[in-house]
Amino acid sequence: MPPHAKPSSVSNRDNWRTPPSERGFVDSVFGALPDLDPCAEDRASSHGCYFYSPGDDGLAQPWFGDTVFMNPPYSQLAAWVAKAALESTRSACAILCLVPPRTGAAWWQTIGQATEVWFCAKRIRFTNPDTGLPGLNPAEYSAYVLFDRGGRCVERFETHVRARDGEGAALWKPVRCRRPQPHGAI
Repeated sequence: MPPHAKPSSVSNRDNWRTPPSERGFVDSVFGALPDLDPCAEDRASSHGCYFYSPGDDGLAQPWFGDTVFMNPPYSQLAAWVAKAALESTRSACAILCLVPPRTGAAWWQTIGQATEVWFCAKRIRFTNPDTGLPGLNPAEYSAYVLFDRGGRCVERFETHVRARDGEGAALWKPVRCRRPQPHGAI
């Protein structure tokens, strides 16, 4: 893009907000409003009791609380997913991420550290930050990725996914592979 050019539409922006229906789903998985939203644009876009704004730089801050929800900027997915994986082991909090399922992207390999992944059956109409209205034609599907080392939210996550998508819900549990042992090794 030439240096003097500006995006012609809001669709190129990085701060589309989580719609109310998805906020309700997140609350039901956690049983309450999440403790922290580490990548909120501002209080209005935050979905947590506490939040980090871009000025706070949630990537540089420690995450806290029992539950964390993030709908990260798509331009920095690799950094945010890596931070979620790190924080889930460092602080043992349950972290629910709403991301596009870009399975061919290098950052998606980090998802192998997740507890569960749900591929949403329908495209989510994120909220336009300028108008407050849902977007018209979502370009991508979404996935919820749960990092939950303590297992506190796994059962509620599965229950609410099935309530939403039925028994055929596309749930994926990453398999931790063990390195093969030489024949006869104990």
